[in-house]
Amino acid sequence: MISLSAAQGGPIRAASRGIIASAAETLFPGYFALVMATAAVSIASFLLSHLLVAGILVGLNWVFYLCLWTLTLIRLVRFPARVLDDLFDHQRAPGFFTLVAGTCMIATQTALVAHGTTIAGALWWLGLGLWFVIMYAFFTAVTIRQRKPTLAAGINGAWLIAAVATQSIVVSRGAVDGLSAPPPPIQFLCIAMFMIGSMLYLAIIPLIFYRLTFVRLASRDFSPPYWINMGAVAITTLAGSTLMLRLGHWPVLGPVAPFLPGFTLFF
Repeated sequence: MISLSAAQGGPIRAASRGIIASAAETLFPGYFALVMATAAVSIASFLLSHLLVAGILVGLNWVFYLCLWTLTLIRLVRFPARVLDDLFDHQRAPGFFTLVAGTCMIATQTALVAHGTTIAGALWWLGLGLWFVIMYAFFTAVTIRQRKPTLAAGINGAWLIAAVATQSIVVSRGAVDGLSAPPPPIQFLCIAMFMIGSMLYLAIIPLIFYRLTFVRLASRDFSPPYWINMGAVAITTLAGSTLMLRLGHWPVLGPVAPFLPGFTLFF
């Protein structure tokens, strides 16, 4: 019986590894949006005093986050060519920014709901590192690509995840530190990220507006990423509000204090 069970276990394990490998190979880069959405619902539940729901979603989100990272790492090791193909794809490549936004969102969730500021701080540094890697890799790839799609085929709301990811660094740092002031270089970095995220939104949204108003559209063109048109401007407003709440607490914000309220109100 033992030998029979062992014989049956081998094919089952092989099949399981095959399923995991297949899932990793075809993994869409934007699946970390699951982590972003779960964190947002958890934080909202916490702020509305639905503490049980918020706490359950913290545990679920960590399962989602670790599973997605496992699949991502398997994909990087076993299917690097597929990762490069996605990186040079104008439609799929913006999804990589969900790694940054998802990491920073779960950092914010962990700090606010679970009070795990140490873990959240480590996640913030991870998110910052991912931002530099993905930001430069993405814009380099789409710039040097020889055969580029038309604006109609290449641009959609997913490009605004670049702005979302950038602003999520500001928001998560606010959750990690509260009103206490981090070192001046980090304060300056948060100001820079807010401005870079704002610039990205203002640079990308006119292209999307042009695509919507001057290029013929089919029903299939109205894909879910267009909701990010609003999500990106919402998190930009949140990032500006996060900095405004720290006026008087973060000394580096002093020189830009007159600028922040109007610019945040604009968004």
